[in-house]
Amino acid sequence: MNGNKTAGRDHWPWVYTSVLAGGGVRGGRHFGSSDPQAAYPHDDPVHVSRFVATIYHALGCTEETVVHDVQGRPHHVMQQRPLLQIF
Repeated sequence: MNGNKTAGRDHWPWVYTSVLAGGGVRGGRHFGSSDPQAAYPHDDPVHVSRFVATIYHALGCTEETVVHDVQGRPHHVMQQRPLLQIF
């Protein structure tokens, strides 16, 4: 991908773009921004755990939602707060 022997993307690793639609997400909106070079977050950086919590929220999960693994141990689905601003 980059001509090097190592796999992956070795440029601009701190900023990514994602698109969410449906599930109550309001259309035509954006959240956060990058610096002028699109190299680093500028406003409202979001960790992937908050992004995942936002998807779970759209699916109807709450911060109290618990799932059990095969050994019966409980695990909270959300480890972070969802981005309620996009709903």
